[in-house]
Amino acid sequence: MAKNGGFQARIAKVGLTLTAAFVASRFLPDAWYAALQRPAFKPPNWVFPPAWSVLYVLMAIAAWRACKRDGLSAAIV
Repeated sequence: MAKNGGFQARIAKVGLTLTAAFVASRFLPDAWYAALQRPAFKPPNWVFPPAWSVLYVLMAIAAWRACKRDGLSAAIV
């Protein structure tokens, strides 16, 4: 039963994190951002959604591991 609860907690944390990412993605930058001068080494725009998705999943896994190891109070900073 403990394994099942851990799996459910992991799924819940990943789901909440991806929900936060989805909500944040609805607020796109305005025209001022498009007008900025960017350096030549700036990656193309298509790189950012997959990169941020991976980062959000990794953050959710890290939060689950911290919560599992030290309890909920250690996972919330």
